Amino acid sequence: MSIPALERITIENSVNYFRKELPQTVALSLTRLNPDVAAKILSRLPCDMITDVTQRMAAMDTVSAEAIEILETVTERELQTIPPSPVLNSMEATANILLHTEKKCRSDVLHDLKTNTPELYSTVFAALRKRGNILDRIRMWISEMFPAKI
Repeated sequence: MSIPALERITIENSVNYFRKELPQTVALSLTRLNPDVAAKILSRLPCDMITDVTQRMAAMDTVSAEAIEILETVTERELQTIPPSPVLNSMEATANILLHTEKKCRSDVLHDLKTNTPELYSTVFAALRKRGNILDRIRMWISEMFPAKI
């Protein structure tokens, strides 16, 4: 279940494409994508469009194979001019992976980086900060790793 043309482009390019489409087209398209990718796209659309698209997805009945084929053909044709997604920045990938590792392991990795390669640690830490409210997460990790002794 996918639309190959949408799998080749960035999330932002997908969002820009869907902003110009009818809500029913967006709804059908999103149901054909990986749920994580669809959620990222949907969350970046204008709020009123999110509501309309969500209502249409929820109310969607069975869609014919012919309608899906037409959707895929038209989407492919319209997205031909958009360049494919670039290879993910390795630092962004590193930060994303670290955020999804076990807390103890993540803490150990950051400590080792800071000790052995301070320059690399600074770059990784900056990428982690870009990924969200990392300072709060780090404070939480530190408090979990080194609980205050009473």
